[in-house]
Amino acid sequence: MLQLHLRRASRPTLPCLILLTAGWFGACASPRTETGAQPAGTVLTDANIASIASTANTGEIQTANLALAETSNPAVRRFAQQMLSDHTEANRRLAAVVGNLDIQPAPTPTTRQLETNTGRAMESLQARSGTDFDRMYIANQIEQHRWLLQTLDGALIPSARHRRMEDYLRWLRATVASHLSQAQQVQQSLGGG
Repeated sequence: MLQLHLRRASRPTLPCLILLTAGWFGACASPRTETGAQPAGTVLTDANIASIASTANTGEIQTANLALAETSNPAVRRFAQQMLSDHTEANRRLAAVVGNLDIQPAPTPTTRQLETNTGRAMESLQARSGTDFDRMYIANQIEQHRWLLQTLDGALIPSARHRRMEDYLRWLRATVASHLSQAQQVQQSLGGG
């Protein structure tokens, strides 16, 4: 009996996965910021998933716009432009899925924490300039994209109820994986990797 109980207790639940993987924006915040987990027993709906994905995309768009305004590094500028373009497209595609499924995004504690973390990241980045800004922006991007990949794999894709939402999330996952690789390359070019 005890062994069975221990096995169950050691398996991460969806709320734990979100909490454990939600460290994005940590590169810009000190100390590391918390992200909200879903309350125990909460199941993510497609409306919750849409809210989380949209909020993550919007955070990417905001930080990309800031990077485009602040950086003079060509590699960072290209990367930020790619983030702006791809995450704008991601929100456009998400809006089409949500419209087709006739659902309204429903915020979660994770959604609200992502919004808070975006604000903190923006404040921290705005206090930087030059190479310091570039390195912090790219480090932040690596953290964000790692978090989003883990969250897509561990929570969002497995929770998707409709095929169109799952297809969107799988497309987003491929895009985010590519972004992570690009950010790591830029980090190496900056001497920070």
